[in-house]
Amino acid sequence: MSKFFNELKRRNVIKSSLAYLVLSWVLLQVLSLLLPMIHAPEWVLKTLTLVMMLVFPLWVFFSWAYEITPDGIKRTTEVSSEDSISATTNKRLNVLILIALLIAITVGLFFRPFSQEPEQIAINSILDKSIAVLPFDDMSSGGDTEWFCDGVTEDILTNLSKIKELKVISRSSVMQYKENRPTIPEIAKELGVSYILEGSVRKHENKVIITAQLIDANDKHLWADNYNDNFEEVFEIQKEVSKKIVQQLKIAISPEEAKQLSTIPTTNMKAYELLLKARSFSDKGTKEDYLRGLELYQKTIDLDPEFAEAYAEMAMCYIFNNYLDNNNWDQNFKKAKKLTEKALNIDPNSAKAHTVKGMMNLMDNKPEESKESFEKAIALNENDAVAHQNMAIYFTYSRNDRKDIKKGMYHINRAAELDPLSAIINELKIGILLENNELFNAEELFKDKFTLFSEFNQKYLKNEFIYKKAELISLEKKDWKEAIKYYKEEIKKDPQNSVIYEYLGTAYDVILNDDENYIKYTKQAFDIDSTLLSNAYSYCGALIEGKRFVEAKKLMETENFKSLLSNSGELNRLLYYNYHKGDYDTATEILKDSLMTDRYAMKALTLAQQGKRKEVREILDKKDILSDLSKSLVFAILENRDSMYYYINKEEDIDNRNAFNSRREVDPYRKEARYIAYLKKNYLPITHWNE
Repeated sequence: MSKFFNELKRRNVIKSSLAYLVLSWVLLQVLSLLLPMIHAPEWVLKTLTLVMMLVFPLWVFFSWAYEITPDGIKRTTEVSSEDSISATTNKRLNVLILIALLIAITVGLFFRPFSQEPEQIAINSILDKSIAVLPFDDMSSGGDTEWFCDGVTEDILTNLSKIKELKVISRSSVMQYKENRPTIPEIAKELGVSYILEGSVRKHENKVIITAQLIDANDKHLWADNYNDNFEEVFEIQKEVSKKIVQQLKIAISPEEAKQLSTIPTTNMKAYELLLKARSFSDKGTKEDYLRGLELYQKTIDLDPEFAEAYAEMAMCYIFNNYLDNNNWDQNFKKAKKLTEKALNIDPNSAKAHTVKGMMNLMDNKPEESKESFEKAIALNENDAVAHQNMAIYFTYSRNDRKDIKKGMYHINRAAELDPLSAIINELKIGILLENNELFNAEELFKDKFTLFSEFNQKYLKNEFIYKKAELISLEKKDWKEAIKYYKEEIKKDPQNSVIYEYLGTAYDVILNDDENYIKYTKQAFDIDSTLLSNAYSYCGALIEGKRFVEAKKLMETENFKSLLSNSGELNRLLYYNYHKGDYDTATEILKDSLMTDRYAMKALTLAQQGKRKEVREILDKKDILSDLSKSLVFAILENRDSMYYYINKEEDIDNRNAFNSRREVDPYRKEARYIAYLKKNYLPITHWNE
């Protein structure tokens, strides 16, 4: 036996085997880190491990039977002891094993082993200062205090969100765990947080018992406490819970943040109770609940006229639920505006009020003022997902001068971090990705968040992908007629999809200036679904542009058409109707309505048609009022060719550049060489209009 062992040593079989094992282990460690990064299937690593195990016996046999010599590899039995270099090979193996061991130690110390669970890897990589406040359980015996339980959850969340160093997940995402509660590690992974706060609330008459516990992403309990006090002390309890969490996470807060945490929103506890009830109704998404919520908000304000958050929340209720009461939208918008002003007069540091004000400024076509409001809201509350969401809208869609997709992406990514389960935010992110021509990333996000979207929004987003694909195909082939061809192919696949017919009709209009097909296909869209506002708008617009004014007027007077529009929407259609009919005096009277104060483009066009150059210049001189398309049309009417071409060539929005070709204001220029050059530059076809 001793002789056999000595022979193993002489032939370097033991050290060769050891070197093989160490190197194999190091290789597997490295592969376990690299393969997940390239999304390799799990079977790849398992297969490589099995191969290394199967090769090991062959390696041992090779070490025994063969030897490396200066003349190459030879059978050991054919090499004399004088010619053997096994001693040299032995030294090399020693060095190789030492290097392999050093690599192994490095991998062991600084990298996770390949056997670690993927979920654990994800959790350990999460940012340190991030938290989600899960809906507190309602432990009240009556079962009728859900509103209070949700209110405690939101108010603790709101307190924590004021701390800039802490990332706090928004209410709309955490509330999705109210009924269905996965494990803490699963929730932490889905929301991208390191810590979870959960608890329970029991309210009986004027007594409140609140239990709270802080848990890390690996389900380790860090802190827990019970609070038993009168209802009047609920703000103190919420403040105490927030401070305990800050201490546990070792976050240093500024004096200003400490002051905000100590601020009590109202001293009238009945008003606070009504606010929580109002909030619970306004979130439910039905018209009945929405109106009930408004009624309770009003009672809250009646009880405490200095309750700033009540004004801000009531305004936000109007804005978020406008789709439930579209016919009264204009009046509700005015009410929301007054409520927001009142909130800011009481508390200039209300982040929620600044956010609502910014949203209304966006709707009011005041982009720069909206930006200022959102910046204030974010400065006051970095965790305001709605402010980031709307700032993304500002940079991507609302600016008349230039878009800034990069900043838009920053703010929508920030909003998605803070509210990862928000359907609205994820839908907007998909839209911004499409604006940036990132079709693949948009489709991947859609697949990942598919279950968040309603059936209606799923259809809407699929149609958005169709629209973007038509655009990208046309640009790739440098021919916008490809969009028409693509839409027709999509209609064959889905003949009941009204939106594609509307796309096709609009494509005929902007690409070929073909009013007949514009009318034909938008009518088909309207016939398939007359309840969709975009279908009604497009069909009516097609009739007007096709000078079929009797049919357009008849459509506008139907109850169905009116039911889809707010008062300002009806005025907009009537304004468009009279403008294209050439009745500029009536158009001017419509523009005098208080609901039309922001219709600067139509004002400028109407004034230009009336030859009122001085008034037109006053509008043109206002910054960020008109888009480049609107400016180019104004100069087309004023017969200023140089300015017309300057602004339409400056226009960055592809849809606007194409829409220029459909407008009757440019009819006098269609046969000119300069206009034909514009068409060629923008991949638009030369038609009979240009001959």
